[in-house]
Amino acid sequence: GSRLPFTVIVKNNGTDPVRNVSVTLEVDGAIDDKESETLAEVPPGGAVPITLTAKLDKPGQRIVTAKLTGDELPGDNRLDRVVAVRDVVRVLIIDGSPDLRDPREAGSHFIANALRPVAGGRAEDYFVKVMVVSADDAGPGLLGACDVCILCDVPASAVDQPGVAGLSAEMTDRLSRFVKDGGGLIIALGDHVQPDRYNLLLGAKAARLLPAELGAIRKARPEAPFQLATDTAAPGSFMERFKDAPFSTVTADVDVNVKIDLKLSDPDARLLLKFVDGTPAIVAKTIGEGDIVMLATSLDTRWTNWPAKAGSYVSFAQFALSYLSGKGTKPQNRIAGEPLIYQPLTESKGFDVRLPSGLNTRMPAPGLDAVTQ
Repeated sequence: GSRLPFTVIVKNNGTDPVRNVSVTLEVDGAIDDKESETLAEVPPGGAVPITLTAKLDKPGQRIVTAKLTGDELPGDNRLDRVVAVRDVVRVLIIDGSPDLRDPREAGSHFIANALRPVAGGRAEDYFVKVMVVSADDAGPGLLGACDVCILCDVPASAVDQPGVAGLSAEMTDRLSRFVKDGGGLIIALGDHVQPDRYNLLLGAKAARLLPAELGAIRKARPEAPFQLATDTAAPGSFMERFKDAPFSTVTADVDVNVKIDLKLSDPDARLLLKFVDGTPAIVAKTIGEGDIVMLATSLDTRWTNWPAKAGSYVSFAQFALSYLSGKGTKPQNRIAGEPLIYQPLTESKGFDVRLPSGLNTRMPAPGLDAVTQ
């Protein structure tokens, strides 16, 4: 129900300045609740940002529309964007090192609290709903009720370490489809992770869930821990804000005692942050419509003191969650000229597509991708 800010960038592709440009922002065509501002001038070849607010009072897929008047070419004076408005964000944490006697010692303890930074009595009312399960209880069906999944020190399979539950083959397969369909996945490492098994079962030749190949396990000397290089935060990524204070200051004070070497052999992988020694600390990869973020260390205190640096740790959790939970609207926003691709269900018997002209066209038999411009 709050009014949220949107930045509209007005660009003048002409050779003359355009003056007194009126810009409006509305939601779902509700002109009685639109907000308007006027730009005094947009110089030739220039782009001027203007911030307007819109009220998003209902959950679901909403259409936010920016319009402008004041130039002589009305055809490009409107931009529509589909925005996912959520009343809740659902997170599934799979814990590879649970502790039933003392949950504070579980691998999921710190990240679960970082995602719900409110007092215990208010957690149930908080918009982030967190479910924590052990790897043994992580069934594929749980992914149907979450937006983001986090693996905390989870073995790649049940046979990696005797007596320690890992991912089932069914869960691994469902995780892959979950990400392709727009879900977000965070992979944090730990004592139960065997690099060779991760590469074999989750890597490029199998489930393709790893943004990087796992290498050797590195332990720092007590007097010389590994540290994060905040100046290497990737521009344009959700980590970019860690370049600046206050995030950069507190993050630079993080000590990592154990890490696993990450090798970015996949051309689609992205390096989001490095250690001071130049090795990858956080990497990411897009698969289908979803994203995977992987850390070279853990999300608990067994390998790092990061959870003790709340200004950095909680911010990372919130920024990553915001980014990953927003991936689901990507396939619904297209620029004129881009193809619209729909993959029909195998049990479909055909379907109609209504064109902008209002006419219907019959699409081909199932099993084939239907493409239209």
